[in-house]
Amino acid sequence: MALLDAQEKVWAVHITNTCVVCGGCTQVCPTNALTLQSDGVNIHLHLDANECIGCETCLGACALDAITSDWVDAPAQIVATSEWARCQSCGQIMATRAEL
Repeated sequence: MALLDAQEKVWAVHITNTCVVCGGCTQVCPTNALTLQSDGVNIHLHLDANECIGCETCLGACALDAITSDWVDAPAQIVATSEWARCQSCGQIMATRAEL
């Protein structure tokens, strides 16, 4: 990597488009660099690359192998989004739509 790239990016996890936003990675992240946030309609997986220590614990927690390590942009960002799947009878959240 060139020095310029290292200054603009940090070594952290990278979430691929196969992520279904199940949240397994957020449960094992020791620094809370990966978090789930909901706006009521969608669930978003956020990555704060500045908090990621590169331990790669989340890689082992992902059943879909949707996480790799790579140079990523340093600011906190939404890295995956899925719509909530709700019960048609009661409206309770059951899973993410991508998980179904």
